[in-house]
Amino acid sequence: MAQRELGQAMDVDPSILVTLLNPLEADGFVLRERDPINRRRHVVTLTAAGQWHFDNSTRAQREAEVALFVGLDDDQRQQLSEALVALRDSLVRGREQDCPPPESTEDR
Repeated sequence: MAQRELGQAMDVDPSILVTLLNPLEADGFVLRERDPINRRRHVVTLTAAGQWHFDNSTRAQREAEVALFVGLDDDQRQQLSEALVALRDSLVRGREQDCPPPESTEDR
């Protein structure tokens, strides 16, 4: 995936994305290469080690969720999920209200 597209999909500023990718690349989990067609564009590829780590992390997360929520029935799990999504969304809205976008120079 193109690095720019990855940042957009993650909703992460390009400068932050670079700081996230650097250690992943250093550890051999991703590979960044220049696109041979457009040299200004970088392509990010998950390596075999990265895929292995991702698969193991996903499995561990699933196992932890099963253990954590073992006492909840399906309806309770659904209610919890909906409540957490609502909480997340309200926090995001609150952050957007607290931190409005900077004024453009045209507004001054």
